Amino acid sequence: MKLLRNLVLIISCILGFAAQAQAPLQPVKWRVSAKTDDDGKGLLTVTAIIADGWHLYGLELPADGPKPTEIKLSGKGVTFTGDIAPVEAATVSKDPLFDAELSWWNKKAVFTAPYTLDSGDSHSVTVTVTYMACNGETCLPPKTETITRNIKSINK
Repeated sequence: MKLLRNLVLIISCILGFAAQAQAPLQPVKWRVSAKTDDDGKGLLTVTAIIADGWHLYGLELPADGPKPTEIKLSGKGVTFTGDIAPVEAATVSKDPLFDAELSWWNKKAVFTAPYTLDSGDSHSVTVTVTYMACNGETCLPPKTETITRNIKSINK
């Protein structure tokens, strides 16, 4: 069974590579924003906009399944005071492509992480997301995107 799942994953990736060679397919678009209050405390928001018919896999998946979504945060002049977490839980269902219970988001996934600004005038965050998108018939190969945003000390 494990061999069959791995074979399906390999074939899906090959088909995904072929689809990408024909036209750049980007079913997931990422947005990063930050809001800071007068005390220098804020909330970082990372949003995935997912194209119709596609889904973004959850943060925790079985080792022999697809690549889970992974979000890493770093900051300059910023201290994260909590882990990044989804605002809404992912859907959990049996995925016929992998023959396993998996979690994923459709249409939109929002993640947040609290932070405080350190002293100084320069504040920025870098978000690195590694993810895999599937549409029920095929999966694109895992992709990594990095987004950096400057943070104002007070939003007006």
